[in-house]
Amino acid sequence: GHHLVNELMVESPNMVPPRKLGMCDDPKKGGILAKLERLMFEMRGSGGLFNPQPGAKLSGYNSQTLYDQIVAILQSVDQGIADYRAKATAPFYIPINANHCGNKSMMSFPNYEGENRAFQSVNLDTYYDACRDAGVDCRHAYIYRDPYHVLSSTLKRGFNSDDLDGIRLYTMELQLIYAGMTYHAHRNIGCFGFLDLTGSKRLEDVDRFGELFGWGRTGTPESFRDFYSKMNDKELVPMTEQEKQELVPENWSLLMKSYIEIHERVIDLCYSSIHE
Repeated sequence: GHHLVNELMVESPNMVPPRKLGMCDDPKKGGILAKLERLMFEMRGSGGLFNPQPGAKLSGYNSQTLYDQIVAILQSVDQGIADYRAKATAPFYIPINANHCGNKSMMSFPNYEGENRAFQSVNLDTYYDACRDAGVDCRHAYIYRDPYHVLSSTLKRGFNSDDLDGIRLYTMELQLIYAGMTYHAHRNIGCFGFLDLTGSKRLEDVDRFGELFGWGRTGTPESFRDFYSKMNDKELVPMTEQEKQELVPENWSLLMKSYIEIHERVIDLCYSSIHE
């Protein structure tokens, strides 16, 4: 889903000001939005705030320094778009993740590969602490997809050694997400299952996405739907029961049941807690 969101953000009216202001330039040339993601997650060196790498104790990793830099960039982004936000008739959201800014922003959780993959997830408490200290009004949205399709996709791309590892990993990840989204429920602005068999049929979610990221100021819900349809023309095919059984053998079924239950619980929480 975040791949599709990245492509949608290419045309997002809300991303025009950051690009004009150079926020999406190479981080070495002052691209602060592109740098922000790297401060949160980085595979090189000692890692980002949310994913210190093996040996970080010896390589200069400093969580407070990274945190302070994130706070400073959040302030700079907020100040940079202040004039645009003042003219807007609705909340003016700038996506931190999946914004197609600089190198394609692709944070999904758990993030990256490697031996520490299970620990490489965002901490919503720390994220919102940074927003508070920066004096910035932050929010979050949730992108979801059917668990069987998640397992199939990640296995093909080699993210997990096998589906049993995937089931356990994603169950724990969703439990973390559920805890964070419960505590920060009042900061949730949307739920999007663009690649989910059920979620993809929710046109109200498509309209909401368009409104959140600027299309409401520049066109109609129908015009964004047309653009969305062109970008998301992939046919979603239900997985057969045989395909599911081949993916998840019967002796793993209880663990898969837990995965599906927490997946559904997070979706229910998300839709019940949407705030403007």
